[in-house]
Amino acid sequence: MASVTVTLDKRTPTKDGLFPLKLVVSNNGRTAHISLGIHIRKDEWNDTKHTIISNPNRNTLNAYVLQRLTETRNALLSLVSTGQHKNTTATQLRDMILDTLSPHDLPPTTFSEWFGTFTQRHENKRTREIYEATWKMLCRFDSDIETKLFEDITKSYLDTFFLWCAKTSPSINARNIHLRNIRAVFNDAIDNNLTTFYPFRRFKITPQPTRKRSLDKDILYYILTCNIEERKRRYYDAFRLSFYLIGINLADLCNLKPEAIQNGRLFYVRKKTKKAYSIRIEKEAMEIIKRYQTPDHLCRFFDGNNYRAFNEKLNNALPDGVTAYSARHSWATIAASLDIPDDTISLALGHTPRNTTTDIYIRRDLKKVDDANRKVIDYVFMR
Repeated sequence: MASVTVTLDKRTPTKDGLFPLKLVVSNNGRTAHISLGIHIRKDEWNDTKHTIISNPNRNTLNAYVLQRLTETRNALLSLVSTGQHKNTTATQLRDMILDTLSPHDLPPTTFSEWFGTFTQRHENKRTREIYEATWKMLCRFDSDIETKLFEDITKSYLDTFFLWCAKTSPSINARNIHLRNIRAVFNDAIDNNLTTFYPFRRFKITPQPTRKRSLDKDILYYILTCNIEERKRRYYDAFRLSFYLIGINLADLCNLKPEAIQNGRLFYVRKKTKKAYSIRIEKEAMEIIKRYQTPDHLCRFFDGNNYRAFNEKLNNALPDGVTAYSARHSWATIAASLDIPDDTISLALGHTPRNTTTDIYIRRDLKKVDDANRKVIDYVFMR
């Protein structure tokens, strides 16, 4: 007997550990699947009730799933009532259903519904927060955004929204983040056959060149050597250590354990890019590590887990125009000025092609990176 149900396909997770929700078309003992474009964790799905649980956006997602399930079942009933389902495979029946469910005949899915669906598919909390920030801006801009269809988000709408954002966000690049988020939702909706409308064919997101974040040698020398007041010392030390470790991101540095050091080298995997690093620890770096090391942390610069608050205070403590990220930019700029080969600089910063443990620790010549780091540090201290 032909039927349609909804299930969580637990066979192949995404790289983020999420699983896709699918409609299952069954016919003559065989099955075929229809993607719903929704990915959730295993513990967010109830196999008995066939519903999403423990998800912040579960009401919107469940409403969407029910709508799709009802539409698909109605299409199946129509095919069964006319006998068109007979002598078909599950795959053939699925394709007949999809042909019946032409996007132009379906009740429209609002831009709001899909924005929420797309946002909650991201397992990374910070990524969700970025999309949620965009949604809050849209809600402040347009009180009717909940009812808007994809076709309502025109180029003119985006132009007006972009200008309105300038009231609270003068930076063009900051406003571009919201536009890129909206574009990502459109791209995903098109991939899932929810719309063919695409305002970004005419609306272009143009980034504004950012100011150079590398530091003058004298300013860098001052930050690395000054006898700063006690209340600012840990912020300066965090910046210094980042520089000595080839611009390591502070989020990675503050989460490292003491065992990350082996045989005089620091081994870690960068959270943002998943790339593996091996850095020789120079004497300047080791002095700072010993000052802040605890049984549970390689460097305990702050209490609690609020890295972002610490990073903001660090940026405020440093001289005007200097941020935590300046350490990485400055290292790369100095290395280039010393004629260190681009390949070595790229390897040091992790700008390499798809890397594996073998690539980083065996096939690549890390001695070149070690020598480059020593040259960069020595150059800054050269008077």
